[in-house]
Amino acid sequence: MAQSSIIAGVIVEDISRHLNCRLCRRLIRTPKLLPCLHSFCQVCIQGFAEKLAPSEFLACPLCETDAKISKEELEDLPTNFFLDNMLDIALINSSDREPVPCSNCDSLNSPATSRCVDCGEFLCLNCYNVHKRIRQTKEHRILTISELLASKTGEDLHRPAFCRIHHSEPLKYYCETCNEAVCRDCVLIEHRQHKYDYIKDSKKIQKQKAIMENLFEECSANIPFLEKSIKEIQGISDTLRGRLAAVKAEIREATLHQIKVLKEKERKLLMEADKIYNAKSPILKRQKDQLQDEYTKFKTGCDFSEQVLKYANEVELLSLKTLITERLTELNNTQLDCKPHENSELKYEVNTKEAETVVAHSLGILKTSGPHLVLEDIEEAPKMNGRTNGYSEENATREVPLSVELRDPNGVLLPPDTIHQADGQSFSAYHPFFNGIFSFSVFIRGQVVEGFPQDINIGDIRPRVRSAKRAIAGSGSKFGRLGDPQGVAVSQDGNVIVSDSRNHRLQVFDMDGNFRFLFGAPGSRDGHFQFPSGVAVTTEGDIVVADTMNNRIQIFTKDGKFIKKFGKETMEGERLYQPYGVAVDNQGRIFVVDRGKARVVVFNEKGQVLFTFGSLGDGRGQFNCPSAVAVNSKGHVIITDFGNDRVQVFGSKGQFLFKFGKSGKADGELNWPTGVVTDADDHIIVSDSYNHRIQMFNEDGSFMTRFGSEGSKRGQFKRPEGVAVTKQGNIIVADWGNDRIQYNGKHYKQLHGTAMGSPVSVVIAEIVMQNIEERALSTCRQTIPLWLRYVDDTFTAVRHDEIDAFHNHLNEQNTDIQFTREVEENGKLPFLDCLVSHNDNSLRTTVYRKPTHTDRLLDESSYNPTSHKATTIRTLTRRAQLVCDSTDSLSDENKYLHRVFTKNNYNNDFIRRNTHRPTTTTETNDTATPTTTATIPYIKGMSENISRILLPFNIRVAHKPITTLRQLLTNVKDKDEPRNRQGTIYKINCSDCQASYIGETGRNLTTRLTEHRRATRKGDVSNHIAEHHRLTNHNIDWDSAQCLTYSTDYFQRLTLESWFTNLEQTPLNRCQQLPAPYKRLIHDINITNDRKRTT
Repeated sequence: MAQSSIIAGVIVEDISRHLNCRLCRRLIRTPKLLPCLHSFCQVCIQGFAEKLAPSEFLACPLCETDAKISKEELEDLPTNFFLDNMLDIALINSSDREPVPCSNCDSLNSPATSRCVDCGEFLCLNCYNVHKRIRQTKEHRILTISELLASKTGEDLHRPAFCRIHHSEPLKYYCETCNEAVCRDCVLIEHRQHKYDYIKDSKKIQKQKAIMENLFEECSANIPFLEKSIKEIQGISDTLRGRLAAVKAEIREATLHQIKVLKEKERKLLMEADKIYNAKSPILKRQKDQLQDEYTKFKTGCDFSEQVLKYANEVELLSLKTLITERLTELNNTQLDCKPHENSELKYEVNTKEAETVVAHSLGILKTSGPHLVLEDIEEAPKMNGRTNGYSEENATREVPLSVELRDPNGVLLPPDTIHQADGQSFSAYHPFFNGIFSFSVFIRGQVVEGFPQDINIGDIRPRVRSAKRAIAGSGSKFGRLGDPQGVAVSQDGNVIVSDSRNHRLQVFDMDGNFRFLFGAPGSRDGHFQFPSGVAVTTEGDIVVADTMNNRIQIFTKDGKFIKKFGKETMEGERLYQPYGVAVDNQGRIFVVDRGKARVVVFNEKGQVLFTFGSLGDGRGQFNCPSAVAVNSKGHVIITDFGNDRVQVFGSKGQFLFKFGKSGKADGELNWPTGVVTDADDHIIVSDSYNHRIQMFNEDGSFMTRFGSEGSKRGQFKRPEGVAVTKQGNIIVADWGNDRIQYNGKHYKQLHGTAMGSPVSVVIAEIVMQNIEERALSTCRQTIPLWLRYVDDTFTAVRHDEIDAFHNHLNEQNTDIQFTREVEENGKLPFLDCLVSHNDNSLRTTVYRKPTHTDRLLDESSYNPTSHKATTIRTLTRRAQLVCDSTDSLSDENKYLHRVFTKNNYNNDFIRRNTHRPTTTTETNDTATPTTTATIPYIKGMSENISRILLPFNIRVAHKPITTLRQLLTNVKDKDEPRNRQGTIYKINCSDCQASYIGETGRNLTTRLTEHRRATRKGDVSNHIAEHHRLTNHNIDWDSAQCLTYSTDYFQRLTLESWFTNLEQTPLNRCQQLPAPYKRLIHDINITNDRKRTT
């Protein structure tokens, strides 16, 4: 049995667990490999991805690691060649029980008897004979199944790898220049001038394998540590559970002696014991679950890497080395928090010898060292030695390692003047010297106590001058929302440019936070973006953007008009892969952080590559996921080395100078640095992302100061990204986690309006614009001869000397909505798709096209339906007829369109047949006949002809479907019983009080009620109904649970759940915030209901 389990040196039992897809639970087919090293069937992972939202990225179904891959990019996932070969080994191993099917013919009754080593195909007897007769395959080496079972080397079982360009040529060579496997034809053609060697003889592959082995050893060393930590935390949790029972027993025993007097006291102490357990247990469970997730990630990565290193050949190793190296490096850089966040300490102390007069005080107290029972007392301390305004902290929990922190408004930690600990109490006194909002925090065993930090407003203190600038919170603007802001830059005219990454666009604000304009949209066309990140401004004022997921750099004018792109269409070795940070030096050179290739690429103003520097690693001049770049006045290039927790400085030609920073939280230490910028004095300002702060260093890398902490208040950050500096030296920060920018003590946030994408946003916008329009025109002092509006775009005629006054008048109507304007130039002004010309007191219109317009249309030779191509011609000619108001302009437009159609390969006959021609109507006595509408049943082919015949007579035909007798007499589908319908918003009442629970589920109500009942029986504290039953001992009226409404859309169900919850007087679940229009409706409904009840 042992011999049959080893084939070609591979232990079949070791690989068998990797051969089943974890989604379909069947043998994996066409395995696709995710970045986390989990493999799934191609069909399964595509089916899983179909459930995602259009803008959502794929995450691993097992470990939930974000793969940062959209549904459209699934085809680019690498095939797991290693698993393909292991599947062949498993088939051969089970050939004695189940014959191996022939992979070369369609016959299901012809088991394979041999396998071609050169083709990798299993062959039945007939296919074997054909294989030996054909000239192309008769020289191939073929082994029988028995010979394969007895094989001692894995070379006989590895499938041949073929070139992706020359599909019939096997990969035999390794190109060291391009770092990839190539075939013979590649060596002769594309890689003729490159350095290459046979794959089997390449020392570089062996060196890369050694690097992977070192990473594997480093990663696998964490697994025993994680296992030990999980066992330790499980032991603490079990001990805590045991101590809970013991403490309850002691409390009950003491209570029996004084049951009549102490019954109420007993109840309170029992609840207090439960509160301690419920406070500690979730913390331990949460930490255990987190560590279990980390253990799974480490175990999966190490198991897979171990199998590849043990059994994969060089070609397979080469195809997998990038994914494995990146994944193991990511795991090795993971900060493991294995110290238990809680302990099992839970004691009960009692003194039964006290007199009955103090019996209420003698029952004892519960004792623990957890962070949830700390009683804080922050008060003003008395004056000491002429100092004023001290602050103290007192801790009521005994034998607890407690510490406190006080930080000034700039986030700088202040040392205490007095520290005293005695009799289970801690006392710390602080004496700040200036006014402001200070942050006070309490820590137990290094963990912040719940409810902290707290803000303390300290006033009446003599201020002192501080040199450090202060960055205060700001969020988007009153007009646009920000989604994951990445890069930020300041233009030459003082505007703030922000890369709105999640919304695939750039937004521009002025220094007061007023929205100016935006440009860009999701996509890969010119001027479109896919997750833009870094942004910079050239010496000419143009805007440079790193279009990360489109693997290119785009340049725009200061007004957002596309100029050019580069980085994707260059030579193979010069192509960008996920560019992230950009910077421009005083010579106009563009420095790009090519994160995917761990290097920096330097371009000239024309987009030509000048030179590159950097490679993957942790040595001098090497990078691990570099992020941002900045250039100081001396031409030194500063790079944030994100994965190595450091900053590296290079000369103007890419030569390494020095580095600074290391992993940690102390001053000068970094935790995943992202953005970087230099000020006028060449100080280096760095976004310390996972420490949630900004640090400033001298030009030589020595620490200067820092500010910021984790949070969403003013001056706090959540994973800050890009940074920029204004001409005045103020710092602008892209606060990524809070979806905002912070600058100069200002806070910008959208306070009014509805959420983007809300179904009522269009209606509300039109109501608001109508209101502004009515008030503005009725109160305007100027004479407005012409006012035309389409949504929020207006075309207005006003005197030249009254333009500013009328513009200010419009902006005064609503301070949250500000109009921008564009004035005619040379008597012309574009409005939507019209170009309006002003000449001789008259207005003429023709078709308007933007300067970025190209003549590219749906090509006639494309594989699109003919109806789509015909619609293209009809739409454009119809627009010309509607917009052009003169025969000459219409003639010019038609000639232009004909040139464009011809340029896109449309022939004259097709253009003539599909050109839209205006219809004429019959008029009598110069008066148009009123249009009449007739409704007739729709009959395919006939109804269309009737419509065309009646049209000249001003009779418009409307069609209706023919109702069948079956539809009248039968109900085709029975209606579902309400509780069995899926997508339900439901209500459950309490039998003993007015409380009720509003919930939503994508399943039916019967299933959800069963889950609620089970949670109530178990006392699940995370279930609102179960918690209400446990605290009040009330009964739940399960039988009267009702379905309020239905929806198959998840977001609609959430909105409806919030709607009904807000209508309830005493809801058990939390109320979600609704937009203002919904709140107004709820307010009106409540007033109406109150009036009805009063009546």
